[in-house]
Amino acid sequence: MSTIPARAAGAIALAGRPTARIGYGMGALTGAVSAGRLTGDAAVSLLRHAREEGAQFFDTAEFYGQGLANQLLARAFGSHRDEVVFTTEVGARPVPGAVPMTAAQRPDELRQAVEANLRSLGTDRLDLVHLRRMDMPPGLVITDPQQLVDLDDQLAALEALRESGTIGAIGLSHVSLAQLERALPAGISAVSNIYNLLDRTHEPLLRLAETGAMVWAPTSRSGRRLSRAARPQPAVAGHRRHLLRRPSRREHRRSDPATAAGGARPARCRGLSAMSHRPACSSQRVPPRTRRGDSLSCEP
Repeated sequence: MSTIPARAAGAIALAGRPTARIGYGMGALTGAVSAGRLTGDAAVSLLRHAREEGAQFFDTAEFYGQGLANQLLARAFGSHRDEVVFTTEVGARPVPGAVPMTAAQRPDELRQAVEANLRSLGTDRLDLVHLRRMDMPPGLVITDPQQLVDLDDQLAALEALRESGTIGAIGLSHVSLAQLERALPAGISAVSNIYNLLDRTHEPLLRLAETGAMVWAPTSRSGRRLSRAARPQPAVAGHRRHLLRRPSRREHRRSDPATAAGGARPARCRGLSAMSHRPACSSQRVPPRTRRGDSLSCEP
């Protein structure tokens, strides 16, 4: 079986550096290690293999496994820091329980999150920091008034960190078109929103972001059908959590002509291939499976 490595998808300028379009999302890998389905050593080996296959940016957050995601990255790339781009999120903090994070939107909490990421990654800089807003589903939606923070105040805190050299670039995550337009004067380098073949709600926003558009949930396995599928759950610690249904393979094949030509290829590969040709998709974070070589290579 021949494969297509991540580097074959081309490159974009991410955080001021030429970077392969296909990156590596740490959420699923961290969950596998936390649940005991994968050892830490195997996870580190898998991360290094991803880099060998062409992945350069690794998307993480301190609240993934209460720092575990960052610790795995530090083990994998501590001595090769300049070869990779670390993108992370702030705006939440890890907590124990069924919902493993809670909002941390205040400017002082954003600074604390940046410092926590620096410690657990074992680095002196963060290449790109996404401000994760919690104004709309899916995910946690803030109801606690103390966490309803003005976007300008948040951006001011991140701009100060950028001026000091602690972070290289500022991104936004889970935002509306109006919020992006409001934030652009602050110098926004990337936007990370849900965008896949079944949900193109944010396409105008991602087009505005141009080369800084970073999408997540691009594939059938991790995608969610967001229209009429969101089911609000009871509030948890001042938040509303929305669970979303996965689309079937048949739905995913019908959603775009590019996937119909995929034949018997795995749904993940069909989704990645089709999304790579969407005009609003500059880069994709792959939520990997936990088998070596399965995360970034697809049968053509």
